[in-house]
Amino acid sequence: MVDSAAYFRDAMEWVERKHGAANIVAANIQLDELTPHLVVYVVPLVEVEAKTRNRVVIAGTNPDGSKRRETRIEQRAAGVRLSASHYLDGRAKLSKLQTDFAAQVGKRHGLVRGVEGSRAKHTTVREFYAGLEAVGRPLEAIPASALEPRVVEEGGFLRRAVVETPEEVAERLTAGMRKLYAPTVAAAGGTGVERKKRLGAEATAKAKADQIARIAPLVAVVRDLPPMEFAQLVEHAQGLQRTAQLAAEAARRAAELGRLLARSAASAAGRYARAAIEAIKAVGDHARVAWDGVDAQWREAAKAGRDGAALSEVTVVQTILEHSPHQAAIQANMWPEERAALLAKARESDRALGRPELGDPLPRGPSLNL
Repeated sequence: MVDSAAYFRDAMEWVERKHGAANIVAANIQLDELTPHLVVYVVPLVEVEAKTRNRVVIAGTNPDGSKRRETRIEQRAAGVRLSASHYLDGRAKLSKLQTDFAAQVGKRHGLVRGVEGSRAKHTTVREFYAGLEAVGRPLEAIPASALEPRVVEEGGFLRRAVVETPEEVAERLTAGMRKLYAPTVAAAGGTGVERKKRLGAEATAKAKADQIARIAPLVAVVRDLPPMEFAQLVEHAQGLQRTAQLAAEAARRAAELGRLLARSAASAAGRYARAAIEAIKAVGDHARVAWDGVDAQWREAAKAGRDGAALSEVTVVQTILEHSPHQAAIQANMWPEERAALLAKARESDRALGRPELGDPLPRGPSLNL
């Protein structure tokens, strides 16, 4: 039996050590349930020390369209800030909070922390009490009237009523019995609340074992790396992930070319798709195409009207940004400001030549909207 007064006293001391007694707004013990519980309201103040950190920032764009990154030194002054997320943001922080409390408070009162990272599902109050009631529910007698065949279809003039067959009577009684005693059978067979907890614990244990097996070799490699080398390793891994994402987007765009051409061969997108497909056929693989050259050639041809009605500069630029495999970065990492700047420059070119604005093709040409 836990001494609740001593337990709450130790819990308050733990809260005071963590947040400071002056930052506790209120605390009260609630006795509205069988087990008393303590509620504490805390102002989440965080003391921040002055420090310097290296920050990798995007400094511009390289000629090939990739981002140019550089490391800058950032100074942070000491101070105090209000931050609930410092303590509670994310599953990892909440899990650590529970672990620390269990070790420093719960353990001395004979309480054990729940399974860390548990995947067990919460049992609702309704489920819990339903299981308890089902176990103690008395068996109900089947009345004799239930054995009599029931009328399935009423009779009429010159037509006899249709009643249940013996098989249908048995089926009805069986279904009723299953529904009536299903909770009791579930509890007796271990498929009730305790089985739910057991399955949750087993799933948690398996997931954690699999996770440890996956990361163990990596931990051994990076454990002793200096902070700077670790940061470089993370940046390199992020770069590889980024490259894979862009390659996947480029492949998706290449696969869409045939659909664009079939949908509207006369539109700006369809005309670009025709030129792009011809370039792929020439080398056999979209990854081997010199897309910067293909884009530049189609840009001039479309503006001059050599493959259809002449298109405005803004229409051509927008079409290339949306559909060129070479511009896959537009989908994921091109900043809106960069896109806006390219389109603004295209509009200025159109105005200088007296072309229509807003990306419209020249007289009655195809619309970019597919």
